[in-house]
Amino acid sequence: MAFKKAIGFLSLIFIFMIIFSETIYCVEKPIEPVIYANSRGGFEIFWFYPGLYVDTLGNMDRPYLRKACLSLNPKDYSTFTQLKANLPVFLKSFLSYISSEEIQEHPGGRFTPIRLSIKLRNSVHSFNEIWHDTASLNPSVGTDYGQVSKPISYCSKNNLELWACQEWLSELPAPLLGVTASQNDMAQFYCNMADSHYLLEPLFEEYLVGIETLNWTNHSKSPALTPPTNLSFKIAYKPVFSDITDSILGQVDADSLYYTINLLHEGYVSVIASDDSNDIKSSYTYFSESLLPELFLTPTKGEFIFYRNETNTFSFEIANYDNTIASFKLGYDSSIISMSEDSFALIHNENRAIPFTFNPPSQDSIFSAYIIITRTGEFYPLIYFVNFKENKKLAVDESSPSSLPILFDIGQPHPNPFNGAVSFNLFNHYSEFIDFVVYNLLGQELYSESINTMEKSVINWNGRDNAGDEVPSGIYLFKFSTEETTQFRKGILLK
Repeated sequence: MAFKKAIGFLSLIFIFMIIFSETIYCVEKPIEPVIYANSRGGFEIFWFYPGLYVDTLGNMDRPYLRKACLSLNPKDYSTFTQLKANLPVFLKSFLSYISSEEIQEHPGGRFTPIRLSIKLRNSVHSFNEIWHDTASLNPSVGTDYGQVSKPISYCSKNNLELWACQEWLSELPAPLLGVTASQNDMAQFYCNMADSHYLLEPLFEEYLVGIETLNWTNHSKSPALTPPTNLSFKIAYKPVFSDITDSILGQVDADSLYYTINLLHEGYVSVIASDDSNDIKSSYTYFSESLLPELFLTPTKGEFIFYRNETNTFSFEIANYDNTIASFKLGYDSSIISMSEDSFALIHNENRAIPFTFNPPSQDSIFSAYIIITRTGEFYPLIYFVNFKENKKLAVDESSPSSLPILFDIGQPHPNPFNGAVSFNLFNHYSEFIDFVVYNLLGQELYSESINTMEKSVINWNGRDNAGDEVPSGIYLFKFSTEETTQFRKGILLK
């Protein structure tokens, strides 16, 4: 009898183990997709999956040395910590540290609530708050090391710089916050909250703070939750005002939660997490071509070659194809990319070259980054991917043009239409000469010139043929070529 009971008990344990195992690896609901415009006139779709590609911004993983606070008197103070994220990013929770030790001389100090908030910087002394909550340490919960966590559930699409703030509440003693034992070179400040302009002053000690995030890929190359090997994602599309079932646009694995859509019809998009037996769909996200920012980038994908220990300056071109004046702001990782100007306005059909400097990180020979271009108004931010590859000099004879890669990019004609003369910006050229030829619509060659790219960064045409005679109004084709590469542009001459 006892033996049968033991067998029955073991069977129950086995059943529970199976149920528990299936619970661990069951498919979860993806977080609804985020939409960007791309440089080719389509959409870039990103999404997040619970537990996959988790990262922590900040210094919560640093060892703490002591507990500290700015003041034990009732004052309205706040610590501001600058954190930089890879976009898009889903902000999962805010992490802080409050002393869990009994402080006899300051009774109740460890129970003092703090106001946690995330702010975006509008100007030098102005911030916009996007989230806040209140937290305090409750010893009865048994929180290890005094760490507190508050859920956020916010997606940041075009703000690489986030400010994690810990604020004292009015008329209460300052909380006993944790301080790290080693400096992490984070930008941390404090200010008086009564000051509406947030005049920031440097902190002399580094306070513990963090934001737990979900990412669309493993940016940090740190260990992440290993999903079931058969986990994949389907991208589903549903037209507006339609009762038809979803159309599956494509399927990707869990390496990167990202997909490109070239549809130009408004509708709804969702992501379906799928394994061999289960499908779970995210919420729908609406998208429309009317929200594209009406701009054109050249080159459509930045492919740049950099040199180690040298100044690497590149450029790309933005053209405004909308009928109104458009204002733009550029977002980028300032640790690797620097620009002299990151906000500007363009009138209709105006082109602008955007120069920037690339600072190679560590010893990586291949590096990928992006620039977020945000247009004022209700438009999708545009994500512009840029790739950098190191040019190894060891086997290159720089005195020989043939030893250099034959690459170049040509900007759009400006102005266009033009009256008499037209120009083309020349980007990222590594060949010494480019052949420039002008054709009419009959395919007749009207003008040709060999351009020395070591002397010019702009190619001009004065509207005349090889004999020096003015050509008539019309549409013209412009050919730019080397031995291995050819590009065409089209322009309209109006007189």
